[in-house]
Amino acid sequence: MTPTWTEQPSPPIPSPPPARRRRSTRDQHLPAHLSAHRRRLALAQLAGDLDIATAPILRPQALALIDQGHRHLILDLAAVTFCDSSGFNALIGIYRCAQAADGSLTLSAVSDRLDRLLHLTGLDALMPAHPTAGDALAAHTRLRQANTA
Repeated sequence: MTPTWTEQPSPPIPSPPPARRRRSTRDQHLPAHLSAHRRRLALAQLAGDLDIATAPILRPQALALIDQGHRHLILDLAAVTFCDSSGFNALIGIYRCAQAADGSLTLSAVSDRLDRLLHLTGLDALMPAHPTAGDALAAHTRLRQANTA
């Protein structure tokens, strides 16, 4: 016996919910306190969201420091509350520019989520992360002393 098919109207396909865009909680800017600690080293303390709205602001600020001769950068992320793929991409771009200037990018106080992403992508070997900015400064000093010895 052959099965018979009866045409029945399909139920309507529900519309997807409207996309939710995460907005920066800091009025579309990422406050950064930039301070040059040594001739070739700068420490930037960031606060707020590192996202699609703020990444284009951070990158030129960091690249300006590199252009001014601070080829080794430490980004203190202790007060960063969120980092999306745009922010992650900005970190990679900053790293590449620091490397091109024969410098480095070091991170401090990285969130668990960002630390996991760095590890999964293998970038933790290129952009070392330290628990605090003080630890990052100490590690940079030890590395510099080891390279001059």
